[in-house]
Amino acid sequence: MGDDPMMVDCFLCKGTFRFGQNRYDGRAIGQWKINICRSCLAGNHDGIVPESHPDLEPHLRSIGIEPSRNAKGWIDIPN
Repeated sequence: MGDDPMMVDCFLCKGTFRFGQNRYDGRAIGQWKINICRSCLAGNHDGIVPESHPDLEPHLRSIGIEPSRNAKGWIDIPN
């Protein structure tokens, strides 16, 4: 493994973040098959507003997941 940090794309904001080599600036959501950066996780801690991220629901449905929604109608991020 080289000295270059591993960078991955955030599914929500489309930015990149460091993920690996003792630094994790986001989280892999394995069951959703996506990565989400720390900023997006913090900004959506109480659920993801579907209208703000219109590509999320079609992605989840394409992999056989019906998203869970909270009382506000926002998509819950799995633990």
